[in-house]
Amino acid sequence: MSDSSIHPHLSEVIGGRQSMRALSITPFIISSKGSHYLTNTRVQKDISNKSDIYRKHMRNNEIYMYQYEAIQYQYKHS
Repeated sequence: MSDSSIHPHLSEVIGGRQSMRALSITPFIISSKGSHYLTNTRVQKDISNKSDIYRKHMRNNEIYMYQYEAIQYQYKHS
């Protein structure tokens, strides 16, 4: 091993990819401004995903409204 550190790799310590995957879904608490502003990254991810879904639905609704208006325009002028 070419690493100069005396600490083994994390995957060697905890047993490979399955343990690494388990760690990646474990909620960690991050404090950027002290204990009053604790942020759970799992909650942040959930909020971000919900925001993305909301934006997608709004974009789809906008597309449907344009299609509806186009159909109404064609109906009135045919």
